[in-house]
Amino acid sequence: MPALEPDHASGHPPRPRRRSLLFTPAATLLLGSLLLADVTTLPHETTAGAFVHKHLHPEHVHCDQPPPLAYLVREGDQLRLADFDDPAAVAYRAGKGDPSINRAILRCDPEIERSGFWAITRERFDHTMTVRRRSGEALPEDEARRARALFAPFAVEHGLSPRVAAQMAQGDGVKTLIRWDGYLRNIGSLAVALAFLASLRWIFA
Repeated sequence: MPALEPDHASGHPPRPRRRSLLFTPAATLLLGSLLLADVTTLPHETTAGAFVHKHLHPEHVHCDQPPPLAYLVREGDQLRLADFDDPAAVAYRAGKGDPSINRAILRCDPEIERSGFWAITRERFDHTMTVRRRSGEALPEDEARRARALFAPFAVEHGLSPRVAAQMAQGDGVKTLIRWDGYLRNIGSLAVALAFLASLRWIFA
């Protein structure tokens, strides 16, 4: 029963002391549920996430989508991209393609590396566009530039991250990004954990 405090100055009867909503079983249950949901949804790339997935989902297999691939085809003065089932692509794989028409195979395999302890806070990827030609010669610079502009949106349609594609459209290289959303999640997770521990005060009241 809440303790009563006498109010001598006003002469009014003593009023019950209010208990904070944080120090209640309902708050503990709510905060505990949020904390459990946070733990079970940690990315498997992080240190804590890898530990959780190893023990909660030991047989889970993370399947990555195959990297985008397209065939560069010249038709007159224009370049276009052909997908796997396009007749030009079929002819190229059969070794019957005309080198002046079937220019190259384009591919982007960014090998994205995500890291962090709790949430993902850093992301590193290689946004180089791989050009493979049957002739072994490099693609002319003007064609490579036009092919890059065509391949970036094509790759997004086939599963590539728009962030990676935007870098690839500008040129080849390796990019490292700070994931601020990961830091925000870390702060939120810490706040929920501290609030959960504080809410247990009702047990010892």
